[in-house]
Amino acid sequence: MSEKSTNGKMISTKHMGVYQRAGEIKRFDGKPDLCFYITYKTPNGKKVWEKIGWRSEKMTAGLAAEIRAERMQQLRL
Repeated sequence: MSEKSTNGKMISTKHMGVYQRAGEIKRFDGKPDLCFYITYKTPNGKKVWEKIGWRSEKMTAGLAAEIRAERMQQLRL
């Protein structure tokens, strides 16, 4: 995970459709806590952003990618 200061901006992870943002106040392990988000499009073309969870709550970019895959599969079925 990036150690760069992002000033609260969303930055992409190595997983497609998964982004992270450093919390401005919340800290974990002596560093700003990371919040993970996923994005996907609905069948009608609307882009959805969904907050998945914080690193301090045991969320990772990989787990967020799995949740995104589940959401996309549900939309297709």
